[in-house]
Amino acid sequence: MKKLSLKTREGCTRLIAIFIIVILLSGFIARAFQNDFGNIKVEQVSFDSRGAILNAELYYPAGTNDTDSLPAIVVTHGGGCTLGVTKGIAAEFARRGFVVLNVSAYGTGLSDQPIYDEADQGVDGFNMMQAINGLYDALCYIRTLRFVDATRIGTVGHSMGAMRTFAAAVLDAGYLSVNDTMLNTLYEEFGIEISADQVNSDADALAEESLTADQLAHYYTIKETVEEHYNTRVKAEVALGIGAGSTAMDATVEVAGHEVTRGVQTNFAFVTGDFDSLWGFTDNENARAGWNAPDGFNQDEWYSIDDATNSSVSLGSFDTESIVSNSELAEAIDNRTTRALLSTGEETHSKEFFSQGTIDVLVNYFSQTLNYNRGNLTDSSTQPLTSTNQIWMYRAVFNFIALLAMFGLLFSLGSLLLKTKTFAVCVSSDKAVARPKLNKPVYWVMSLVTVALGFVAIYLANKNGLFFFDQSPFLPLGRTAVLTVYFLLLLTIGSLVIMAVSVIMNKKSCGATGLANLNIKVPVMSFVKCLLFSILLIIVGYSCLAVSEYLFGQDFRLWMTALSDMKVEWWTLGLHYVILLFPLYFVLSGAVNLTIRTDIPEWKDTLITVIINSVGVWLCCLVNYIIMKTSYDGTLFSSFICSYQFVLWVPITTYIARKMYNLTKNVWSGAMINTFIIVWSMMSSLGVNDTYWGPNWISNFFN
Repeated sequence: MKKLSLKTREGCTRLIAIFIIVILLSGFIARAFQNDFGNIKVEQVSFDSRGAILNAELYYPAGTNDTDSLPAIVVTHGGGCTLGVTKGIAAEFARRGFVVLNVSAYGTGLSDQPIYDEADQGVDGFNMMQAINGLYDALCYIRTLRFVDATRIGTVGHSMGAMRTFAAAVLDAGYLSVNDTMLNTLYEEFGIEISADQVNSDADALAEESLTADQLAHYYTIKETVEEHYNTRVKAEVALGIGAGSTAMDATVEVAGHEVTRGVQTNFAFVTGDFDSLWGFTDNENARAGWNAPDGFNQDEWYSIDDATNSSVSLGSFDTESIVSNSELAEAIDNRTTRALLSTGEETHSKEFFSQGTIDVLVNYFSQTLNYNRGNLTDSSTQPLTSTNQIWMYRAVFNFIALLAMFGLLFSLGSLLLKTKTFAVCVSSDKAVARPKLNKPVYWVMSLVTVALGFVAIYLANKNGLFFFDQSPFLPLGRTAVLTVYFLLLLTIGSLVIMAVSVIMNKKSCGATGLANLNIKVPVMSFVKCLLFSILLIIVGYSCLAVSEYLFGQDFRLWMTALSDMKVEWWTLGLHYVILLFPLYFVLSGAVNLTIRTDIPEWKDTLITVIINSVGVWLCCLVNYIIMKTSYDGTLFSSFICSYQFVLWVPITTYIARKMYNLTKNVWSGAMINTFIIVWSMMSSLGVNDTYWGPNWISNFFN
C-alpha cells in the first residue's frame, strides 16, 4: 500500500491516475446502460421557442429515421431538481421503443427562463404554482420530429412537474371534445340554435338535419381539420406524486351557448406511492368529480368517464386488462376518456422518481394508452419487453462510483499540491500546542449529543426549512436551497454550543482548550493560498465532470445527491451562496476537528467521526421508515421530500472536513471545499424556477 500512499509524491501520482481511470470507466459503463448498449441513441438537445433555451435529453431507438412513426413521451422532474433525476424513467421508456424527451423546466439545469412562459408567467408576478415552465413548448417541439407519431404522445411529470404537465395538457388538449367543437361550429358558424337538451347530441346528426348540401360539405371540411388537430393533441398523461386537489380534471366550458362540465380531453392517471404525504384521492371531492364518481372509485382500476351523463364505468383491473383483449378499454382510450388511480407501492414522494415500482406502473400505463412496447400491442408479432426488466439502476450506481472517484482524485491531487513550494504554506504546524488529553466518557457523551443534534436538525429542517425565508434577487434558488441553509444553520448553532462545552471542559481538565489545534489564525498569504488551493480543486472536479458529460453524457450523482454541469452565470450567482454558507461550514469544520483521537489509527478515527456526525440524519430517516411500515396514518414523522440528499452529503462533507484537516492541520481548506461543493450541488441541481431569474448579459455572452 506504500505505493498508493498520500504521503509520497509517487503515491499521489499513482492514485490520481487510478481515479481518472475509474471516472472514465464508470462513465463509459454508465453510458452503456443508459443507451442499452448502443440500442438507444441519446442526444443533448436545446431549442428556443420564446427567447429562452429549453434544455433536454432526446432518446430514440438506434437506426430511427424519418420514415418511422413512433409514439413519444415527454418526461419532466419536480421542484428542486433537474432532468438528471428522471434519466432512469426516460431510459426505460426508450428501451421499449418510445421516443422520449426528458426535459429540464425553464429556470432549472441548463434551461433559461423566458420573460413569459406559456401561461404568461414571468417578470411580473411570477407564481411557480401557475407556471407551465416549458412543458407545453416541449410538447410542441416533439411533434415536429418527423419520426414521431403525433397521434400517440404522452407526458409524465413528478410533483410540481406533474402540475406543469397537467397545465400543458389542458393548454394542448383542452376540455372540448370533437363533438363539442362541432356543436360550437354549428352554433357560431352556421347560426343553428341548439337547446340545453341538445347540448350533448350528436353534432353530425344535427348538421344533417339543419344544413343545406353546400353547408354540410363545408361542415365536414371543418370537422376534418378539427379531428386532425384533436388527434394530434397529447393522448395520455400521468401526474406522478401529487394530490387530487392539485389539478382540475374537469372545468365549466361553453358549448353552443350553454355552460357544461367537461373533463380534460386526454387519458389521465394519478400515480402515487403509498407513503407519499401528498396522497389523498377517494375522499377528495375534486377527484370524485373528475372521475364522475360521487360515490367513490377504486385504486388500480381503469375507468371511463361520460360527461354527457355525468357518470363513469369501471373497465376492469389495471393489472389484468389490456387493449388487446378488452375492446371497451381500447375504445375508451381512443376516445380519451380513461381515468386511473395507480399505486407505485411502498414509496415516499421523492423515491417515486427513483423507483423500480414507479417505472413498472408507468411502462404498463403508456404501453396501453399509446398501444406500444417494441411494436404495437395489437400486432400479434410484437414481443413486448416486460415492465420489470429494468437496468437503469446500474447507470445510477456507476454515476455514484464516478462521484466518489472524483473526490478521491481531489484528495490525491490536493496531497500532491501541498507538497509543492507554492501550496506548502497551506499546511499549518500541529506541534506548537499540545492536544488536550482525551477523556473517553466525555468524548462519548459529546458524541451522543452530536448524534442528537443531527437528528433534531434534520427533523426541524424538514418541518420548517422550506419556508425559513423567501427567495430574493440575491438568493433566488428554489425552496430546497432554503431548506439546506436552515439545516446547516441549525447544525452550526448546535455545534457552537457543543464546542463551547468541550472547550470549557478541556480547559478545566488540562488547561488547554483545544482551539489552538484548529489553527484558525493563519497568515494572510496562507489564507489566500488555501483559497486558491480550494478553487483549483473545484476546477479540477468540474473539469472531470465536463469530460464525463462530453464523452459519455454522464454526471456525478446518486438519487438526490448530485453534481452536474451548469450555466456560466450560475457560478457568479453561486458566490452569493458561498458568502452565506462559508461561515457555517467554517464552524462545522471546527466542530468536526476539535477532538482528534490519537489512541487509534487515523483511518479509524476518521470513520468514527463520519459516523458520529452522520448517524443523526440516518436515524431520523430510519425512524421515519419504521413508522411508515408500522403505524403510518397518512402523514410522515419527518418529511424527507427535499432532504434525502443529506443522507449522503453529510458523511461526504464530514469526511472532506476531517481529511483536509489531516492534510493541512487547519480548518480553512476543508471549510472552503465543502462550501464550494455544496454550492455547486445547489446551483446545478436546484434551479431558480421558484422565482423569476431571466437570462442576463453573461447568459447571452457565453450562450
